[in-house]
Amino acid sequence: MVRVSTKEQEQEGYSLEAQERFLREYCERIDLEIAKVFLISESASKADQRKTFNEVMAYLKKHQILHFACERVDRLLRNFKDAVMAEEWLDADEARRLHAPKNSLVLHKHSASQEKLVWGIHVVMAKNYTDNLSEEVRKGQLEKIRQGWFPTAPPPGYENVVEGGKKVQRVVPAVASLVVEMFKLAKTKRFTVKSLAQEITKRGLLIDGKPIKGDRVFRMLHNPYYVGVIR
Repeated sequence: MVRVSTKEQEQEGYSLEAQERFLREYCERIDLEIAKVFLISESASKADQRKTFNEVMAYLKKHQILHFACERVDRLLRNFKDAVMAEEWLDADEARRLHAPKNSLVLHKHSASQEKLVWGIHVVMAKNYTDNLSEEVRKGQLEKIRQGWFPTAPPPGYENVVEGGKKVQRVVPAVASLVVEMFKLAKTKRFTVKSLAQEITKRGLLIDGKPIKGDRVFRMLHNPYYVGVIR
């Protein structure tokens, strides 16, 4: 399994291809046949990353794979829940091995306490990495807002523009008037979100040129951006 977290990692030679090449060479040296390669790119959402990890564990069990390799522990997992799943996979069969060559780790059910300690340290460090990254992102977003930037994507009725070197958002009059109309119709309580979506589509409100759906109407009606609050 290979993973990159940021575009900077890809640009600094830490790409998915570089990791895959390293692991292929490692597996060749220790006579392991590669059954499947799992990739997580920097653009993958948290949900997609979680989905891929679950697919990995399911594949290992279904095909009775005994060896699983990742370049480092933090390329495999980023939270304690995933660490527990990996440990449960190891504990279920003493022949199973988890390889993290750049951490000098080959973990198994009967690994020495020192090896388990090293594993645990790397798990904690991986969790800290994601916590710190999330913290830095939030801090950066707040600072941009203080400086007049709008770091979030605009909802229907607004568009991104650059003014004075800053990304800001302005009203799109033709769309905004329909959004206001949608809120007024919702206030009458004569519509479900589905029928409201159909009605406002008839009146001309489209999203990316397509009819608006009920779930999108629901999200718009509950979006605090329209009353001046940025999530």
